[in-house]
Formats: sequence, structure tokens, C-alpha cells
Amino acid sequence: MDLQKTARDGIEGGSVRNRFITVQQLEEKVKETIRHPFLSEHFDMPEIAQENIQLVLAILTDQNLNAKSLETYASAVMLVQIALDSHDRVENGREDAAGPNRPLSVLAGDYFSGLYYWLLSEIPDIRFIRTLAEAIRAVNESKIQVYHREVRTVDELMEKLKIIDTYLYQKLASYFRDPYWEAVSRHWLHIYKLKNYREKYIRLIQSFWPSDGIRESLEKWLDRYTGQEYEKLGMHWSDLSLPLTAVPLTTEPAALVKRTII
Repeated sequence: MDLQKTARDGIEGGSVRNRFITVQQLEEKVKETIRHPFLSEHFDMPEIAQENIQLVLAILTDQNLNAKSLETYASAVMLVQIALDSHDRVENGREDAAGPNRPLSVLAGDYFSGLYYWLLSEIPDIRFIRTLAEAIRAVNESKIQVYHREVRTVDELMEKLKIIDTYLYQKLASYFRDPYWEAVSRHWLHIYKLKNYREKYIRLIQSFWPSDGIRESLEKWLDRYTGQEYEKLGMHWSDLSLPLTAVPLTTEPAALVKRTII
């Protein structure tokens, strides 16, 4: 089977099939797993980012797993991401996490974390559990440094945000000893979020260094930074002729072309 041709066809036509599970199927499975009558009534359940699911399935599809293992690994990773996102609501002072709903937000994050451990009980693999624990620790440490404004430069801030965005998926690829997907995870997801949630990042940077008239120079700096990340991604991903935003989020796993790392 020609992997590059198959993946390229998927980029152009969204036709690549994952013989185990699709993005939509995984999303529905995770939603069903986290569904809780009380939380659903009193708490806005977290959204599941399609790009995160796409990347998880792209990594795992390449690992020769059976259907059961692929689904369990993927679900466990997404539950970790949901737990991290739910705790963010509290740390960032989101409206739905304020006041009387704050303890419920903490409880929801702990509930999602508990589901992750329950799911991992189906995979008797201590090394995988340790790998995800290392990712959780690194992500939370970076979040604390950003939250308490313990960064001194824009470059340092962006490095922390990259860890927050991507480290869970880097560690997933590392667990399978797959340097290709580790490298792609480090850059692709970070770029995707920079391009699709650009205003969020601009507001965050401005909150660290507020100044009149900084918007235009910040826009230019962010363009240069994104371009540099794109070049790093290009070392590993051979189909960069289209803008990143043109790569479809299909119902199938990410059609990211695999090649030997330079």
C-alpha cells in the first residue's frame, strides 16, 4: 500500500478510511463516556476539539494496534485532554466556573480524570500510564507559569503555549517510539491553533505586555513566528503546498503524509 499516495488522496478528497474508528465515532464514544446526568444538567460539558481527535487517530493508526487497543488508547488521551480543559475553566476564571459553579467545575475535572484512570485499567501498561502522567505534569507546570506570569519574553511564553497545546500528543507518539509523529505533533497542532484561534493568542500576549499601538507589530511578529513553525513542520511533512487551514478536518483521521525525518 502506498502510504504517501493514500494520505495525499485523503488531503485532496477526504476519502481515507481508518479501518478501526473515525473522528466522528471517537468523538461520540468519548461524549458517551463522559455523559453524566447531574453534570449535564448543571455544567456545560466541554467541547472536544476536532483537530485533537484528528491528530490522536493519525498517530495511533500508524502503530499496528488492534481495534480494541486503538479505541482505548485514543479515548484515554482524549479524556486527559478534557480533564485538563475542564480545570482550565477554573484557573482562567471562566464565567461558568465562577461563583457557586466553581466547586462543580473542579468536580467535573476530577470526574473526567477518574474516567481516564478507569479506562486505563483495561490496558495493563504501567509505562503508558507513566507517559501520560509525565505529559499531564509538564502541561500543568506550563499552565501555572503562564497563569502566574512567570515568563519574561514572548518567545518564552510561546514555548509554554506550545507545550500546553501539543505535549500530550508528543508524549503519545514518544510512547510508541515514533519520532515522526512526535515531531509533527510538536508543530502541526501548535500551528493549527495559532492560525484558527489567532485572536485568543493575541489577547493573551497583550495581557502580558499591554501597550498602545502594539497590535500591528504583534500581528507581524506572530506571522513570522508561525512561518518559522511552518518551516520546522515542513522538515517532516512533505505536502505543504496548500495553506495549513486548507487541510480538511474530515470524518476520517488526519491525512498527514509520512516520510523519513531529515
